[in-house]
Amino acid sequence: MQRTWVCPQCEDAVRAPSVPRKDDVRRYCLPCSKRTGKLVQRTCPALEKRRAERGAANKARHKARAERARERELKHYTVGGVNLKAEAEARTLWRLLKNVEGFHPVAEPAMRIRRSRRTRYGGKLGHYDPRRHEIMIRDYPGITPHDVRETLAHELVHARIDRGLHDGWHGPTFKRTLWHLMREAYGATGEGVIRNRFHGRYAAALRNKEKEGQE
Repeated sequence: MQRTWVCPQCEDAVRAPSVPRKDDVRRYCLPCSKRTGKLVQRTCPALEKRRAERGAANKARHKARAERARERELKHYTVGGVNLKAEAEARTLWRLLKNVEGFHPVAEPAMRIRRSRRTRYGGKLGHYDPRRHEIMIRDYPGITPHDVRETLAHELVHARIDRGLHDGWHGPTFKRTLWHLMREAYGATGEGVIRNRFHGRYAAALRNKEKEGQE
């Protein structure tokens, strides 16, 4: 198929195939090449336009694919209306645990979500696996944002504290650390939560704090 090829300097145009051979003189503007001392290659505006359109279409396709991936990740890590990764980053939960007693200098743990159709009493609300350095947060019917935040903080404390302290999985160090984290990140210092390890106490404190703010 014959197309128009134009010199970028003098705009002289010739007709040549869409893919001319390398030794085809029509690929080059000979007068401009002689004047400049370098080969001046002609361009095909129609092909350049098509190439630009194709590049724009590819860019839009990649952008849409990346946006879909972000939406999938957002949906996957959202539990009870709380995006766990965004919550941990916004509240700087991991960094707040840096100077606690029994600090274990490890990277931030991986995060896994377990979906369940059963109520909270059908299994663990969360779990930390030290072998994989991974925390699991359970999504169940009726879970509230307060439950999610409490469980997330609870498991991050497990991941940060060195188990070599030998004062128990939920020992004094764990309880003190969780209390300080909830105080610094959320201001949850309500009655009954000090040195507590049971799920639900901090969630209740967060709920009461929210109600007080609305009044």
